[in-house]
Amino acid sequence: MNKQRSAKVAKALKAVAAAQAAMTNAMDDIREIRDDLSESLDNMSDGARQGDNGQIMEMDLSALEELIDGIDGFDIKSLIEEAGQNLDIEAPDVEEARLTSEQLAERREKRLPQWARTRIENAEKARDSAIETAEKAFGEPQGEPEEFVVWRQHGPFKGKLIPTEIIEVPVLGIKLRVQPIPGMDEKTWGLEVMAGRELMIKPIASNMAFILGKDWG
Repeated sequence: MNKQRSAKVAKALKAVAAAQAAMTNAMDDIREIRDDLSESLDNMSDGARQGDNGQIMEMDLSALEELIDGIDGFDIKSLIEEAGQNLDIEAPDVEEARLTSEQLAERREKRLPQWARTRIENAEKARDSAIETAEKAFGEPQGEPEEFVVWRQHGPFKGKLIPTEIIEVPVLGIKLRVQPIPGMDEKTWGLEVMAGRELMIKPIASNMAFILGKDWG
C-alpha cells in the first residue's frame, strides 16, 4: 500500500476509535435506561407484569439487554490492532471489550428462566458423563493418530483399545474381524475379510498387501 492510501486508512482508523469512545458514553445512557426499566418491572405486581404494559416493558428490557451485550462483547480493539499490524500502520488506542465471549455467555445464561438453566445444567452433566465413560472405555491413544487396535473381547478394556469385534469399511464394502483360522491350532488367529464381492489380494511388499474388488483396475 502506498503512503497516500496508508494515510487515509490511518485517518479512518482514528475516526473509528473516536466513534468508539462516543459510543461508550452513549452506552452509559442506555445502561441507565435499562436499569430504570428493570427497577420499574421489579416493583410491579405479578399481575401487572403479565398485562399488556408489563409484557411490552419485558420486551423492551430484553431488547436493551441484547443491545448492551452486543456492544460489550464487540472486540473492536483486536480488530483495529490486527488491521494496523497487517497494513503496517500505527493503530490508534481504543478500549478493550467489556466482556470476553465466555463472560458474555455467562451473563446471558443468568438471565434465562430457572427451567432453562436447569436443562442446560443437566445437559452439561450428561455430556461430562459421556466423556468420562468414553475415556474409561478407550483410554489414551497409542501410537500414531491414524492407528487403531481392535480387541475381540468386550470385557475390561486394557490400554487403548477399540471395543469391537467387527470393523466395517463401507467405501470398500468389506468387514474385518480377527478369528481363529479353521483347521489350524486354536491359538492361531488370522484376519478374516468378508465382502459382498470377489476379493483380490495385491501384494505390495513382503509384509504388505492391498485387498480390493476383482473388478477394480
